[in-house]
Amino acid sequence: MTILFPTKQSNDKPVFGFDCGCIGTARKLINIGYQGKQKGLLTALIESTEKLTNESQIETFLKRLPEGNQGDQILTVRSIHILAGMNRVPEQIIWNCLIDKEWVKKVFSQLKDLYAENLFDGLHEIQIRTKGKWDEQLPHVYAFLCEELHDNKEKQKLYFSFTVISSLAADSISAIDRLLNGKNRFDYQDEVIHWRKKNEIAIPRVSELNHARFRGMLANLYI
Repeated sequence: MTILFPTKQSNDKPVFGFDCGCIGTARKLINIGYQGKQKGLLTALIESTEKLTNESQIETFLKRLPEGNQGDQILTVRSIHILAGMNRVPEQIIWNCLIDKEWVKKVFSQLKDLYAENLFDGLHEIQIRTKGKWDEQLPHVYAFLCEELHDNKEKQKLYFSFTVISSLAADSISAIDRLLNGKNRFDYQDEVIHWRKKNEIAIPRVSELNHARFRGMLANLYI
């Protein structure tokens, strides 16, 4: 550990580098073992991370997420995921973006699937920690995307999966019911079969407390 995180002196007592925090330790490592291009790249990464974990900056990065380069996009969605796991995410700022349908459509229609999955992971973490309006509305954000991206079958397939997972977390089937009773319900035929099988496999493996949740979803995965 002392090799990866060198100690520092503080009042004549050695203090492990991880006591400085990740960014503080990284800044010290720059001055110890990095030169030239490597030093410049790590410095740029640290500065970007500091901005993305600063609440006042997150809204700016989110608003420009669709137009950002791939580096900015992955740093933004990963930062949201990490901050959500630490329970430090500015959820109201993110919520304000999610209720903007134009932003939602623009972001999720343009993000690479991997980045969309990273953003979903962060939003899912917020949902299961916060509940309330996140349970009520987040599954419908994904259902909205399924409806709006009707002509993009691959993205529609991905966002149907997001709808199912988010609905299970919310213990609600209203978003699924919305899709499977809508005018494009036959778009989801293959995915319905796929998720019905997954729910059937899951039921014997989950606790009895969760049986009703999966059975409720299973009962609605029919067209």
